[in-house]
Amino acid sequence: EGELFIGGGISAKRLPDAFGTARGADMRIADASGVSATLSFRHSAGVFTIENLVAEAEDELLIADGTIGADGALDISVDAAVARVTTALALARREDIPGAGAIKLSGAVGGSISAPTFRGSVEGRDIMVSDMAADRVTGGVAYSADVVRLSELKIYTGKNVQVVDGSLDLAQRTANLEVRMRDASVAGLAGLAADTFRSDFEPPADLDGFIDVDALVSGSFDYPVISVKVSARDIVAYGEKIDRAAVWMEYDR
Repeated sequence: EGELFIGGGISAKRLPDAFGTARGADMRIADASGVSATLSFRHSAGVFTIENLVAEAEDELLIADGTIGADGALDISVDAAVARVTTALALARREDIPGAGAIKLSGAVGGSISAPTFRGSVEGRDIMVSDMAADRVTGGVAYSADVVRLSELKIYTGKNVQVVDGSLDLAQRTANLEVRMRDASVAGLAGLAADTFRSDFEPPADLDGFIDVDALVSGSFDYPVISVKVSARDIVAYGEKIDRAAVWMEYDR
């Protein structure tokens, strides 16, 4: 939906070439509305080349260029893709998890139109996912065949850094993650875990304190298997306080 204007020309050869510019305004693309975009294009020998693509929708932005082959092969460089955290959660099919802030992706899109891939980096500031807040997020991210792979995803909160490595299979709804956390908020982590794995567990209203975590998470989103070592301090729950505690446990729902 919306308005699209195209200008350019065609040169007559054995295989005709086409070139020009395109501009769109107030378009609706998938679930995004109010999209405006400009680009230059060229079509030659079956290859469609996109140059200087700039697409905007409110505070979301895409800057890219590259080619689409005659067989649908993609070779596109993404200079910047800025999206709300809620948009990223929707793409990951987790609209049920609340989020705030924005993230920026940059990298390369490959594969094909029917099976695209992505490899690049992600960064963001002032991020909120479920009950977990972060001042800054950086790391490597890749996508292929419904699998998201995270590489040294670092979550900065004050002087503390949490690190996540591993993969999420969005089609099979399974996880294979290694998580390393230091001085993490036990209340925020409990809320995030409950939202991520769709648990009915309600953390106590007075839950507070800090934990160090080394964990391996596998299995399905609904039935996760977790192997974890936890060191906790200054924990408050149900009116009780625990100065220090250490726990090694396996969880298999």
